[in-house]
Amino acid sequence: MILTNLDYSRIDGPLALACEETHASERSLTVFVHTVEPPTDEQAKHLSVLGVSVPTRASRIFTATLSPSQIAALSNEPWVKRLKLSQRLKMASG
Repeated sequence: MILTNLDYSRIDGPLALACEETHASERSLTVFVHTVEPPTDEQAKHLSVLGVSVPTRASRIFTATLSPSQIAALSNEPWVKRLKLSQRLKMASG
């Protein structure tokens, strides 16, 4: 599904692909939300409403499980620097 309001300049390639392959309202994409600065009270509240865990106010990187529609909305916030898809780590054989 192509989201017309998604700011592709703020998301990585794997997240763009995942957004296109996932229903707009399906809350199934685990992402890292990178903010320009630590969030203000209002920005932290906005993130919390979306289900983003905001453990400390000094942080600039947060994790959340979001839908493509929520990702699109965050991608247009001026205080969001970028959004990246969290990918499973592969165990090294050795």
